[in-house]
Amino acid sequence: MVEAESRTGPLPTFLYIGASKSGSSWMFEILREHPDVFVPVAKDIFYFDRHFDRSEDWYRSFFAPAGEAKAVGELCHDYFLREDVADRIQERLPGVKLFASLREPVAKLVSMFYFFRATRLPPEVTFAEFTSRPEILAQCDYLGNLTPYFERFPRENVSVFFFDELKADAADLARRVFAFIGVDPDFEPAAVGKRVLGARRPRSFLVALLAYRTAQVLRRLGGANLVGRVKRHPLFERILYDRLRDRPEVDLETRVRLHERFVDSFDALGELIGRPVPRAWYDPPTETP
Repeated sequence: MVEAESRTGPLPTFLYIGASKSGSSWMFEILREHPDVFVPVAKDIFYFDRHFDRSEDWYRSFFAPAGEAKAVGELCHDYFLREDVADRIQERLPGVKLFASLREPVAKLVSMFYFFRATRLPPEVTFAEFTSRPEILAQCDYLGNLTPYFERFPRENVSVFFFDELKADAADLARRVFAFIGVDPDFEPAAVGKRVLGARRPRSFLVALLAYRTAQVLRRLGGANLVGRVKRHPLFERILYDRLRDRPEVDLETRVRLHERFVDSFDALGELIGRPVPRAWYDPPTETP
């Protein structure tokens, strides 16, 4: 096993539970900068879903270097995809602070499509085919994904932000995230205005696929920190990827159909989380994604 199980540390005081392609990498960077916050270099440990069969000491080992940090946490954008994960978190971390960042579903699916094409999706797969997969669509069922958490945790321990807020005022969003997890909200991270993980294309699909599969194997062996260090190294990005210039086609008909699938849930989602979703979410897609 790559990570040493003998090193123990504290348990998290906060968790980012979802969603992917909604600002989680940006949040990871600003949290790592804050002097009162500790998050391991492994952005996704997947303890409460993929690795719950491992010991609690194994999970604690990722937070052993936390020292005197006031807030200790993990960011894992898959945690809100399974109801049993909410049960596990409630059992192990009953007082934890939980937060999510949500992106308009169709825009999120477009971003996911670009990301999957850069890492593991064969180029012949169309956007319509990609978004017909139930496991992909489930990632945008925000009402269903978040309901178990609001049912199990005090409302004051669960906070939902929007990707739209990151685009509109990143500094304000950073302050609100810091305040929610209980650290100085006036700290100004250098990464606050930085764009993290923009759209990209693989220089070689086969090499990118090999890198992705190698990372999954290392994670299963306990090497999440190693994967995190490699992914954050700028040389890794330069070797494997290039800026996405010609975006794969995401047809308007499919985007309209997807919008119609999700739009009726927005009012109920706003009631669940205690604040309305951004008004722009209700607008149907236009020709340009």
